[in-house]
Amino acid sequence: MSFNTPRSNRVWLYVTLTLVLLACLWAGWRDFDPWTPQDQIRENIRSSIRLVIQVLVQYVIPGAIIIFLGKEAIAKFRDKKRVF
Repeated sequence: MSFNTPRSNRVWLYVTLTLVLLACLWAGWRDFDPWTPQDQIRENIRSSIRLVIQVLVQYVIPGAIIIFLGKEAIAKFRDKKRVF
């Protein structure tokens, strides 16, 4: 099997996206503590740029990856169903 086939590229895309998803979830939630006082949280987030990056890493990127992988899985399931 050659590494330049379209199927191989799709597999690497899924593996890469899964790793990015795990990294985003880890980076976004590793220091989450529900008992941290609100004032301390506000002190830790000092700039709007950091907040935007945090939201992207915590919600937007993982959400987009989950939606993409879900759509791909549904499409693959529907294609398999048509074959039989």
